[in-house]
Amino acid sequence: MTRVTATIALVAVIVGCTAAPQPTLPPRPTVPDGWRTVISESELIELVVPPDLEVYHVTDLISGSRLTDGVRDPLMLRATSPLSLAQPAADESATEWAERSGALTGHQVDATVGRVERRDLLLPAGPALELTTAYRVDSDDYWTIVTVIDTREGYALLEFGGQGLPPVGPFEDIGLMQQLIRFGGR
Repeated sequence: MTRVTATIALVAVIVGCTAAPQPTLPPRPTVPDGWRTVISESELIELVVPPDLEVYHVTDLISGSRLTDGVRDPLMLRATSPLSLAQPAADESATEWAERSGALTGHQVDATVGRVERRDLLLPAGPALELTTAYRVDSDDYWTIVTVIDTREGYALLEFGGQGLPPVGPFEDIGLMQQLIRFGGR
């Protein structure tokens, strides 16, 4: 083996040992019967939603709410591509970024945030952090479940929320929407 070949082999071993392994992402589940796929006009977001969820904004983000017997129930959603978001500062955690961006308070100002529960997820779209909290604006109570998804293009957000106390799990619809979301690049 020549000196050059040995040096190249050593560098390859060092690089291979120091590179952090990427997690193996789970497969995307099958879309349930009756659910529909919504693609943003920018084609940066593909969100699969249950049949009772009304989607009313699909430009650079997707938002909607669920109707129950013609009345909006407490489930609202918003999905935003990383290419439509100002990304966190170098020294900012995903939780700090979600709070600063307003996602933890449903983008309402003057909100008082309660305890934030954190849960790591591994989604088909990428590693994620789920943040669940309750907050108050004036005398009204609200809740949010914010999923910060680390995509190849940066952090994306999938936000769920509503008025009142946080729902008691399991969040089957929310969990399935988290599993089925896709983000595209330009």
